Amino acid sequence: MCIFFYRKLLKRHKKIDFMDKVFFPPLSPLFIILILFLPLLIGFFIINVINTAFIKLGFSPVLAFAILFLSLIGSVINIPIKERYVEVKTERMENFLFREIYPRTVVKKAGIAINLGGAVIPILVSIFLVLKSNVPMWKLITAIVIVTVICYKFARPIPGLGISIPLFIPPLVSAVIAMLLSHTYAPVIAYVSG
Repeated sequence: MCIFFYRKLLKRHKKIDFMDKVFFPPLSPLFIILILFLPLLIGFFIINVINTAFIKLGFSPVLAFAILFLSLIGSVINIPIKERYVEVKTERMENFLFREIYPRTVVKKAGIAINLGGAVIPILVSIFLVLKSNVPMWKLITAIVIVTVICYKFARPIPGLGISIPLFIPPLVSAVIAMLLSHTYAPVIAYVSG
């Protein structure tokens, strides 16, 4: 009896199985279009999420898009604050015949700069949010101090580049601290402290 139902099911399955007849080549035009537009769709999704976050902070949609656009464009502009020359000692092989290594001192220009889109615009937005909302100052200062201390613990200097911190540490820590301090003003506290 079981064999009969199995054979009947097998015959029905062979009639329905379309995968034997349909073939999706990996280089089909539809697949190539999907691969080309996927990063664009992901980019639009991320921009929409960030724009929605600015709207939730109380900005109009036009102003939210302007802040996002200026931050993205300004991220390539560094405003120099101080420049100095630093001596860097390197080991260089001068004589290949005897394999002798001579230390060499190179003078490089090192500078301290502030990024327009990553620092100046967020500072201006933070000042605007603090003045616009009625957040208690002790909550803001507490959040800023806690986030600063935790980020300081995770920060690592990279020679020749600057100071680096893992990408998700500041926003995650500021969001958690903001939720712990105040549910009402959590978005403002998270933005200002992060």
